[in-house]
Formats: sequence, structure tokens, C-alpha cells
Amino acid sequence: MNFKLLRTLKAGIILSLFFCAASYAQVKKITGKVTDNSDGGPMPGVNVSIKGKPSNVSTNSEGVYTIQADPVTDALVFSYIGYTRQTIVLDGKLTLNVALASNNKDLDEVVVVGYGTKKKSEILGSVANIKAEDIQDLPVPNIAAALRNRIPGVGVNTVSGKPGSSITINIRNSTVSDQAKANGVTSEPLYVIDGITVTRDDFDALDLNMVEDISFLKDASAAIYGASGAKGVVLVTTKKGRRGKPQISYTGFRGVSDNATKVDMLSAYEHATLLNDGYRIANENSSKFFSSADLERLKNSNIKGWFDELWQASAVNRHNINVSGGSDAITFFAGGNYYDESGNYGGIKYSKYAFRSGMNAKIMDGLTAQVTLNADFSKKTSDTYKNGGENDQAFFQQLITTPLWVPIQINGLPVNYNNNTNPLAVVNSGNNIWDKSQGLALNASIDYKPKFLPGLSARIQFGKNNRSGSSGQYVPPYSVYNFKMTGQNNLLFTDEVISTTTAVGLSNTQLSSGTSLSSSYQAIAALNYEKTIGKHNFSIMAAFDQSENNSESLGIYWRNQILPNVDEHWAFDQSTLTLQNRTFNEAVQRSYISRFDYDFEKRYFLEAIARMDASSNFAPGNRWGLFPSVGLGWVVSEEKFFKENIKFVNRLKLKANYGLVGESRVGARLWQYRYNVDPNGYLYGESLTAGVNPSIMPNKDITWEKSRTMNLGLEASMLNNKLNFSYEFYHRFSYDMFDKGNNENFPMYAGFEAPLLNYQEQTSWGSEFSIGYRTNISTDWKFSADVMFGFSNSRIDRMFYNCLLYTSDAADER
Repeated sequence: MNFKLLRTLKAGIILSLFFCAASYAQVKKITGKVTDNSDGGPMPGVNVSIKGKPSNVSTNSEGVYTIQADPVTDALVFSYIGYTRQTIVLDGKLTLNVALASNNKDLDEVVVVGYGTKKKSEILGSVANIKAEDIQDLPVPNIAAALRNRIPGVGVNTVSGKPGSSITINIRNSTVSDQAKANGVTSEPLYVIDGITVTRDDFDALDLNMVEDISFLKDASAAIYGASGAKGVVLVTTKKGRRGKPQISYTGFRGVSDNATKVDMLSAYEHATLLNDGYRIANENSSKFFSSADLERLKNSNIKGWFDELWQASAVNRHNINVSGGSDAITFFAGGNYYDESGNYGGIKYSKYAFRSGMNAKIMDGLTAQVTLNADFSKKTSDTYKNGGENDQAFFQQLITTPLWVPIQINGLPVNYNNNTNPLAVVNSGNNIWDKSQGLALNASIDYKPKFLPGLSARIQFGKNNRSGSSGQYVPPYSVYNFKMTGQNNLLFTDEVISTTTAVGLSNTQLSSGTSLSSSYQAIAALNYEKTIGKHNFSIMAAFDQSENNSESLGIYWRNQILPNVDEHWAFDQSTLTLQNRTFNEAVQRSYISRFDYDFEKRYFLEAIARMDASSNFAPGNRWGLFPSVGLGWVVSEEKFFKENIKFVNRLKLKANYGLVGESRVGARLWQYRYNVDPNGYLYGESLTAGVNPSIMPNKDITWEKSRTMNLGLEASMLNNKLNFSYEFYHRFSYDMFDKGNNENFPMYAGFEAPLLNYQEQTSWGSEFSIGYRTNISTDWKFSADVMFGFSNSRIDRMFYNCLLYTSDAADER
């Protein structure tokens, strides 16, 4: 009995050992590589485990892993913070390569940062980005208007609501003195489209439907454009062709522009009563008062106000059509847009249209070429006052300040009121102001990524921009009518004409004409090398940039019209032809740029930028400027202590940036003498003789305006990346700012004005906050909300002050 039991136990043990051996024989070495789905780069530190079993390993610096598993029955689990977890059945495979996708698309977005791109998660400076698709459907005339209240620290300033008036961008409260503004200095940022620096006119002409995204460099990260980055940089990336069948898209709208509320004005009766009260308090003579009969007449008055006479609803139209497509070898994009808007008074009209096309071609493995061509045209017209400017203040002011007992016309005849210009008479006279602008731009580049040296890329880019403009105004003769007055104070009108007044006579008529031409080119050559060594990632960029700008303008006018109602030069007295202005400008700039980026495990970041610029706007010896910046970043959420203790925060990054940025956008060659020809400038004996007079006092020491900028920031994503928060604090000290001395500081017999100097100093600081929430309600529905607010302040630390203008102060100093 015992013998049988022993034999049974022996058989069981042998059978168990057999099954164990068979089971052990199925465990094999599994290897593979984990890469980033966005760029194909290796991902070190990825956790690899067997589903349902307590075993795991991590990928090495090359993204390679090795694990013991059963290829027949096991499944591997790949996980990494910020990326989507993947579970894959081995299904007999001994090698398994995996590409992980980020679970936060915002962090993987590639943002243009100047002479290259970066992932949003790796940016260390104050760089904001907005997709054009978020703003392209707004009924606005240009890109700047669509950016209002969209980006923290980016202000949009509008001169007026007049169609075609300037809409400008201001980054972090940049300012310039009035004297500097008159000498070509601007508070606007630098505008760059597809890597090429452009003027604001080129930026305004670009339609939103042609744009892919827009980036804003708000702090010392603009040192990459150190030459003109002190006021910030706006980087625009336009749409490119995409592979696939040709696709055609159209967007458009038509709207009506009108006053949201009626202008609240005193009625004729209320206005007269108010004046009577004032006269009564001042004990004025009865001849100034409106009598009871006058007041009764005004109470029942049906006279339309000047605003109601001229104001009318206007139309707004915008249309855009695009086509794109292509193959693996070549893609193309082409599109056209049209925009027009009419004013609410005075024959104002603004229209523009543009055409843009581009092509990307793969020449050979690693070698690609891009070319973009853009053409645009715009026109503004109005029948308002001469020299009315972009806001037509004098014209519009009359419409809302003229008392309602004053008719703008009686029986179709324009009324002469207090010898002021009658706006209806101006509009009906044939007066016309017009301004045209057209541009043509070419942008071509070649990119090379050799296979024999992975990580190296080279780029050569050339941009050429031409713009021409023409403008003019016709001021014709016209008359206004004087009517017999009535009422106790003689302020009320009858319909009896007693005389006419010539507002503009034939001798005061004018026809002016002006033309302008500008041309620029920019050539860029850049090398970039990226390398990963273990857990260390490096990127080095070096570039050369040279640009040249040329412009000229001519303005002339004729007076004393000979043939009425003809707005051609031959209808004027040819002997009155006068040269109003003639200008030539030329500026050249040369730059050397470098950028170094480093990160350790995508946890600790370092960025260093240095740019050297030389500008012909400054005299030899002062032309070169060096503009460096350094940025540091720490992704706190990648630390072990943070991962283990704070689960609801997906990502937390601290960043700091400090550097020096310059400004060279100032009138050309202010360091050289300028002269004006005076036909009667010199007295020899008893005869006046022609000669030249110095027009400006040169400043050979004029040089770069500079700004030292510090930026501290925090970025956080929480609740599965649904809630995002950012905070930034900045401090900017600007010195050697362009400013002009006071002419009163020189004796009158000196014969010249004060020169432009590097004198003013200014400090500005502020904070910017942004909170956003995004979630998917269903497959087809998404919800997003953003709240942005900020605080900014500035202080002028030094500026020119002329005590001679303030006699009391001058007396105190004496």
C-alpha cells in the first residue's frame, strides 16, 4: 500500500516538472524601440511591462528596451507621462517597435519662433500662438483687427472706425516719443511672413484665409530678431499645399454696418433752453435770449440734424476661394480674396484684393524646394475734407456738434453757418481724395537634410518685395448760401437767400498727386544640427541674414483751376506746378544669428541666443550691436516626487528668460548732413543769391535703441489636460531710446533744428494671466473657454525737458 503511494507521488512530481519545463521554455527575450509619434525621435524612460504580471523595464537613452515574456500569450504595456498608454499583444513576435502619441496635442504643436520651429512644450520665452482657423471667420478688414482681445499682452489700436483706417498692434505697452515718431521710429512690432521681414502694408494686405497660424515673440526671445525686436515680433505662417486630390474651398459673407445706437443729442428746444439758462445766470443782454415764440417754434421744428442728413447704412463684403492638392513629389496652393467696405458718410470706400500661390517640390531624397508668389491691391476713396486724416475728426465733429436749429441745406442749397465749411457742400462739390497701393512679393527657399549625417539640415531662403503707391486729391470750387435770419437773437433761419459766399474760389482750387516706390530683398542662409546622446538632447543653429530696402516718393500739386469741373492737371494753371516733396531712402542690414538648445530628459531646458547686427542707419563705429538672451526651463511634473504626490496636475513647467533686444527702425542716415536749396538764401552785396542751407544737424553718435527684458513664467495643465493655466511676469528697461532735443535750446541764429539722440529711458512691467478649459462633449461636439487678463505699467525715467517753455520754472531756476 505504501509502495503504491510512493509510485503515485513520484509520477505526479515528474509530471509537474515536465509541465514547468514546458512552460519555462515559452519565455523568451523580447526587444524593440519606442519612438515619438510626432517626430520619430527615440523616447528614453518609457515604462514597459507585461499585462497582468508584476514585471517592468524602462527604455534606455536610445529608446530601446529588453524584457522576458511569452510571445504566444503575453501582451506588453507601454506608458509614459503625457503620452497615450498602449497595450499590444505580442502574437508570437520577438521584436516589437512602438510609436507613442502624446495625449496633449497642444504640447506637441510646432510653433514658429524665428529661423526655425519648436514644440510648444519646449518654449522658454514668452511666445504666444494662435491658429488662423480660430479667427478667420470674423468680419474684419485685416489680421490685426481679428487679434483684438485674443492674446495676453497684445493690444490692438484702431485710429477710427473709418474704412481703411490704420489698425495697429502693440506688444506689452511699447511706446516712443512724439519727436522719435516724426523721425521714423515706431511702437509697432516687427512683422515677418514665412521668414521674410515685411512692412505693415504687406501684413495688412494678407487675408486671414491665407494664414495657417500666427506667433508673437513678446520678451527677450525676440533677440533672434535683435535688430528690430525691441517692440516684439509677429511671425505669420501662411498655408501650404497638402498631399491629396485637389480641394476647393470658399468662404464669404455680406453684412451691413450702421450705428448701434442713435447719437444722443439735445433737441433744438432743449439746446435753446439750456443756453437761456446760461445767459440768465450770466445776466446777459436780452438780445442773446431765445424768445418764447422762438422756443415754441423750436419745439415744433422738423429740421433734420446734420448727422441724420449725411449718415447712412453701408455694406461690407468679404470673399475668399482656395485650392490645394498634390502628390508625394509636389504640392500646390493657390487662393484669392476680395474685401470691400463702404463708409457711412462722405463717399468713403475701401476695397482690396489679393492673390497668393505656392508650390512645394521634392527634388530628391532630403532636398526640397518651396516658392510662394503674392500680389495685392488696395484703394481708398472719400469726399471728405482736405487733410482730414484717418479719423476725419473735423468732418464728423461738425455732424454731431452743430445745433439742431441749423439746417444743413434749405431748398437744396447748402447753408453757410458761422463761415464754417459745410460738409454737404464739400461732398456735392466733386471733392475727391484717393489712395492706391499695390504689392508683389516672391519668397523662395531650398531645404536639405543629408542622409549621411542625420540631424543636420540646411536652408537657403530669398525674399523680394516690391510696393508702389499713388495718391491725390481734387479740391474744386464751390459756394455756400447766406439766408435771412430771424428770431430775437437772430439765430433762426428763413428760406430767403440774401447772398452767396465763395467757400473755395478758382484761385484756391488744388489738384495734388503723389507716387511712392519701395523695394526690398532679404537673403538668409541657415544650418541646424540636432543630436541626442543618452538622455541629453542638443540643437545648434547658425544663420546669416542680409537685407536691403530702397524707397522714393514724389509729391506735386497745381493751383488756380482754369477749366471748372475738370479734375485733370491740364485744367489748371501750369505755372503753379509746385514740388511738394521728393525723398530717397536706402538702408542695409547684415546679421549673424546663433541659437543653442539643450534639454535633459525633456525635464531641464536651456536656450541661448546671440545675434550681431550692423545697420547703415548708424555711422561707422556705431553700426554693430550684440543682442544675447538666455532661457531656462524646469518641467516640475517630470520629477518623481511630483508624480507620486500630485496626481491631478498633468504638467507643470517653470520658465525664465533674460536678454537684450535692439531697435534700428529710425530715419535713414541721420548721422549725415542734409541740405535744402534756397533760391534767395544768401546776400552778396545788395543781391540775393541761391545757396544751400543745412536742414538737420547730424548726430554721428546715433546708435541702437536697447531693451533689457526679463520674463518669468509658469504653465500648468490639470484634470487630464482639460484645464490649462499660465502666468507671466515681465520687466523691461529701455535705454538709449530715440528722442529729440528742444529747438529752443539753440539760439535762433543757429539755423538748424535739434538732432535726434539716444537719450530717453523707460521702465515698464506687468503680469499676464490665461485660464482655459477644453473638453469633448461627444464625437462631434467640443467645448472650450478661455479667460485672459493682464496688468501693465510704465515709467519714463529720463526725457528731454525744456524749462524755457515754462516761465515760472525758469524764473525759479534763475
